[in-house]
Amino acid sequence: MTLELKTVRHIARLAHLKLTPEEDRLYLEQLGQILSHVETLQSLKTKNVPPTTHPGGLSAPQRPDTAHSTGPSQNLLENAPLREGQLFKVPKVL
Repeated sequence: MTLELKTVRHIARLAHLKLTPEEDRLYLEQLGQILSHVETLQSLKTKNVPPTTHPGGLSAPQRPDTAHSTGPSQNLLENAPLREGQLFKVPKVL
């Protein structure tokens, strides 16, 4: 796929980016390489490839999900920048 400079400028405008002429040329080259790679990936035959949830597949070793103590709460609170009694105090988020 050939990418044109006007397409790069259009994409930049949609992303609210102001590009310099040097950046125009840089992104033209980089986006062209990305699209070329995507075309290569699209040409691969994946019809009989089973879907996976992550690269390791379902056979990846998993550690057991077990609960464990984090220690006395006083130890945790010692490093808190702000605290109120036995609680962490955090700024209000609105």
